[in-house]
Amino acid sequence: MASLLGKTRMDELGLVPGAVAFLERALVDEAGAALLRRHAGLDELFTPEGFAEYAAELIPRMLNPHLGDLVARVARDPERKLGWNDRLVGTLRLGIETGVDMPRFALAAAAALRYLAPSAADPATALECIWKKDMPPEKEAAVICPLIEAAHEKLSTARVEDLFTSPEVFDS
Repeated sequence: MASLLGKTRMDELGLVPGAVAFLERALVDEAGAALLRRHAGLDELFTPEGFAEYAAELIPRMLNPHLGDLVARVARDPERKLGWNDRLVGTLRLGIETGVDMPRFALAAAAALRYLAPSAADPATALECIWKKDMPPEKEAAVICPLIEAAHEKLSTARVEDLFTSPEVFDS
């Protein structure tokens, strides 16, 4: 998302109105909620308070201007991050498994796909190529792919800045 905004350093993303709240909601309300449902009682981290504390520490580190962390480094290897069992798609799969909607993670996956293949008109074909070696179950891929396609469409029709500040973007 930072790349789509033309940012070169991660700390610049923290200055975009709504971006920090977007990150918090993605981390706590989406990934965190799914992880809590799966791992409740396993560790103090997997409590609402524990995960909120984790997120409250993580996000400022991600956006720390003293680190000078480059967007290009964070966005590196989007094909791996879009892998069936990896960061973005793996988290979307966990959301489906646990019944947690993840519109922000779908948007992040669409942004990674856009970063990987800026001119790809058909996200489904690009995702199939990425997932080919993992051979995901067709039924599960048929659920994940439309989530990313819908988010890809939002990236095509909305200003990226608006995706951070317009909650209605996530209603459809």
